[in-house]
Amino acid sequence: MIYQKKYTWRINNQPVDAQSAGEHLAALELQHNSLTPELVLDDARPSDALLHPCFEWDDTKAAEKYRVEQARYIIGNIVVHIEQRESEKIPETTRAFISITPLPHKGEFVSVKRAFSNETYHEQILQNALAELRAFQKKYNGLTELDAVFSVIDQVCADQQPSAGGSV
Repeated sequence: MIYQKKYTWRINNQPVDAQSAGEHLAALELQHNSLTPELVLDDARPSDALLHPCFEWDDTKAAEKYRVEQARYIIGNIVVHIEQRESEKIPETTRAFISITPLPHKGEFVSVKRAFSNETYHEQILQNALAELRAFQKKYNGLTELDAVFSVIDQVCADQQPSAGGSV
């Protein structure tokens, strides 16, 4: 039996055919025993390289995109200490800001306090969390040691199904 791999983009926003890109990355991994972002970038540098069109080569634009990623990192890296109950005075550390933008997009953040006190934001965060649980489950599905965790994820997701016929 011949095993063929079919490659697709998770988010189809790349200017290169997914099958070609997947096969190229597989060949690089075989040649170097692993893949690193630096290896892929170096391989894509020549203008005739397969993955060259997937990168921003205008240094001004690339620098701005990198700074936006740095800003996203700053927002996501700041934490806040919240005292949950006055009697216990045990601070809980959590992210100070949370994304309210639907997955897979990233962009808008609000304070955790605002996010959980606003019904619309709260629902969006819940849906993002359920999508992340499903992504975790899909990513590690081959690990039978996590079957009990996957059963709980299935139950939580089923319990949170939107009643209006939507799905998670």
